Formats: sequence, C-alpha cells, structure tokens
Amino acid sequence: MEDKVNYNIIKYLKNLANKKNDASLQTGVQYLQTALNLWVSDENDKLYPMKDDLYKLIENSIASTSSQKSSESSAVDSKFEEYKKILQSKNYFAGTTEGSKEYNDRLQKAKEKFYEKYKSESNTNESPEDRKMRAEQLKNQGNEKFKKGDFNGAIQSYTDAINV
Repeated sequence: MEDKVNYNIIKYLKNLANKKNDASLQTGVQYLQTALNLWVSDENDKLYPMKDDLYKLIENSIASTSSQKSSESSAVDSKFEEYKKILQSKNYFAGTTEGSKEYNDRLQKAKEKFYEKYKSESNTNESPEDRKMRAEQLKNQGNEKFKKGDFNGAIQSYTDAINV
C-alpha cells in the first residue's frame, strides 16, 4: 500500500513538474524516485493504479501547499519591492524609462542579485549528507503519518522531503 501511495505522489509531482516546466521540481522528483526506488513507467502504472479519491487528495494537498508557498513568496516579493525602492532612491535606474529594454535589464540584474542573496541567507550550511538524512527523516515521517491516516500531513512531509 505504501508503495502505491508513494508511486502515485511521484507520478502526480512528475506530471505537475512537466506541466509547469519546473526544473527544480523535476530534480526533486528524480531524487524522490531514487530514494524510494520507484520509477514512473507504464509497467508501474499497471502495478499501482491511482483511484480518483487518492488523486483528489494529492491535488488538494498540493494546492494547499502551493498557497502556503505563494504567501511565503509574496513576502519575499514585498522585500524585493523595498529593495527596488532603495535602488531607485540611489538612481540605479537613472537614464532609463520604466519598461524599456535597459530598464528591464537592470531590473532583472537586481532581481538576480537580490534572490541569490536572499536564497543564500535562507539556506543553512547543511552538507549534502545532512540534507539527504533530513529528507529521509521527512520521508519516514510521511510514511508514519500515512499509516495513521493523516494523508494531508503525509503529503506535506513528502513535499518537504522533496524540497530538501
């Protein structure tokens, strides 16, 4: 039963990653497939068919996780807007018109620097081994939650494992 749920979560996430063309999610799915030794294939589709209720559960859980992430990203975006105002006050965009190629190039450069700095500040200095161990712990938490019938909690733990 556990493999069926894990497989269908992987399949759902893989379809979502492909649909959104999200490279980081695609990478996370590859890691999850490797960690669980479950690969999306026609053969496994027959072994682990997904029922509609499970699919809806996964979809609803992912949607609630996405809304949580979108509120987190809007907080980061508002911090960027503050950063952008500082840049404007320091004449970073002087000599350009908003919407022009030069303005957009400067804006893109500022975004890249901001998000690179923000990302490095928000990441810990975990080694790859520590991250792998933490992902494994989150996966195990997900398995335990699933066994107890806490499907939303299980999906959240699996999603957190993928993000690690």
